Amino acid sequence: MLVVEDDELSLNLLQSVLETFEVEVHSFSSGRAARTAIGERAFDCLCLDLEMPEVHGFELAREARKSQLHHSTPIIIITGRDQRDTMKESFAVGGTFFLQKPVDRATLRKLLSTAWGTMLEARRRTALVPVQLDTSCRSGKHVFHAAAVAIGQQEIMLEAAPALSQGSQVQMTFTLPGEKSEIRASGSVGVVAGRRTRVRFIELNRADLARIRELVIESEAS
Repeated sequence: MLVVEDDELSLNLLQSVLETFEVEVHSFSSGRAARTAIGERAFDCLCLDLEMPEVHGFELAREARKSQLHHSTPIIIITGRDQRDTMKESFAVGGTFFLQKPVDRATLRKLLSTAWGTMLEARRRTALVPVQLDTSCRSGKHVFHAAAVAIGQQEIMLEAAPALSQGSQVQMTFTLPGEKSEIRASGSVGVVAGRRTRVRFIELNRADLARIRELVIESEAS
């Protein structure tokens, strides 16, 4: 979790409450340093103070939402402003939660509990779990079989697939472990690294998405 706060008392309070959730906290007192970190790696949650030196919290939120790393990451906006439009603007720039200063421990803990649930769901949406699936595929005129080695709610990773150009569409049919009914999906080729190709789902019905989600949750629990 990334925390941007230049007030030492507020930062200490945030860190002490976050420790009870057993999350790794990366703290910054500079908006510029936080901007660099947000652009370089994915965080489970962003906690942004608005009135920061160098880079305003609203600007950090806007940039995070434009990034592939944080387009759906929970963002907590913290501010001492009492203007009526501040909350509205916070949500307009991509904020998920809004917290008014001064912050007390009970309120902060309650909000972070809610944010924690959102963080877990965001993780599940992007998580890939290992599988061994035989996948029937068609891309244009090419019909082939490939081994799926990982799957998640947003994408599937194929191994030993023929060379596919980034952005090309693939129709896929596969069966999840322990099930009999097939899943039919279409996707768009993303990153190709060596023998492995990531295909992002672009068409997947709700029932099949729910089945994949259950597989992700079961893998987390095991």
